[in-house]
Formats: sequence, C-alpha cells, structure tokens
Amino acid sequence: MLIRQILSVALLLICNPVEAGSATTKPAKLEGMEYGKARSVILGYGWKPFPRECGGPSVKKSTCARFPELEYCQGTGRGFCGMTFTKGNRCLSLTTVESPPGQGGYTVVHDVAFAQRACSTSED
Repeated sequence: MLIRQILSVALLLICNPVEAGSATTKPAKLEGMEYGKARSVILGYGWKPFPRECGGPSVKKSTCARFPELEYCQGTGRGFCGMTFTKGNRCLSLTTVESPPGQGGYTVVHDVAFAQRACSTSED
C-alpha cells in the first residue's frame, strides 16, 4: 500500500511539475519522444489542444485540421514546429523537430515548457 502511494506521488510530480511548485521544470520523459506518442500521453493527462492559426511553408491544411495545437512549422533546416496545449489556467508548449506531425516523416519532441498561467493567443 505504501509503495503504491509513493509511486502515485512520483508519477504526479513527473507528469504535472507545475503542481509540484516549479513552473519551469521539464518532464524529461517527453523530450526525445516521437510526437504521436507524446501527444497521446499529454491528452491522457487531461491537456487539451490550444487552437491557434496554423501555418508554415511545409504544413498541409489536413495537418492543421488533425493537430489543432499546431501553430507553425519552419520550412527549412531541422523543421521546428510549435504546439500548445492548455489545462485549467496552465499552458504547455512543445517544440518538435524534423517534419510536421502526420506528414509521413519522423517528428520528435525537442523542447517542453510549462507555464502556470493561461495560454495566450497573442505574441506577448
């Protein structure tokens, strides 16, 4: 019973670092993960896509429709893409590299940032 409680607390701290008291703590388990798998984990913890105007030279309209959290993708270099999720008054931003998600390439999570504030639709 005690082990189960310890594991539950540890899992909560790993998956919700903002609730642990630090808005800048990154969950190491998402970085380096394939985006589809990381997205499933994020959605499984109750985060919702935060729709923004989707775009970028390499992004198809069907990709924007399938991934409403997608804001932009660069068309050159490593192909960085930005995604945003929301949960309550918190915001989760991801940067991926390689290709836009769902467009046939391998998309991997590069960077994760949590904010203990609501997501913003403007460039503040």
